[in-house]
Amino acid sequence: MLMEEVKQECDLGTNGVVLVRKFFFDTYSTCINGSIFAGLKMDVASYVIDLLISDLYDEQLVGARILQKFSTNEWFSSDMLNWKDPEEEEIRLSAAEILSKLT
Repeated sequence: MLMEEVKQECDLGTNGVVLVRKFFFDTYSTCINGSIFAGLKMDVASYVIDLLISDLYDEQLVGARILQKFSTNEWFSSDMLNWKDPEEEEIRLSAAEILSKLT
């Protein structure tokens, strides 16, 4: 029920349940097998980017779909250029414009 609620609140669509389950499972595994502090530092944005650079097509596709959802969701898109450091906003904006032109 928690995973479904997260999917709904984040407006992640049909692929959201897959991502949320995988994210929670990987975070839980990190806490159990490694350090609880490493698990606490995990976030969905970084997790999605890791999926994009995966060798597995299915993971890349889920990562791309979720990142697309984040970028088109009004609630998330206003913060996307400020996720890490506000001083890097111009760099990320420039990179986004370059990627937009390339695609």
